[in-house]
Amino acid sequence: MLSDPWRTSAPGPRTQSGARRPGRGSTEDAVGQWQRAKDAACAVIVASGATITHHHAVGTDHRDWMTAEVGERGVAVLRAVKATLDPTGVMNPGKLIPSEA
Repeated sequence: MLSDPWRTSAPGPRTQSGARRPGRGSTEDAVGQWQRAKDAACAVIVASGATITHHHAVGTDHRDWMTAEVGERGVAVLRAVKATLDPTGVMNPGKLIPSEA
């Protein structure tokens, strides 16, 4: 459930959410609910031309959406830069660039 931060909370933008608990109207786990909501939100963000990265960069939550945002060529450039600057792959492995199919 999302709340309207301007009507239901203290000053400052805030969004609150909560998953249904098993046994209280849903047998689904909270992580599964969160992942479906996150996937739906990311799809809308990318489809509208907005950036998936926000101010926290990409990380594992948004990594799989990078190709939709920057395209295959953009991901290839990211791979080439990472291979040049981090040839041993020790800097944040698996955090930014989607796995190759």
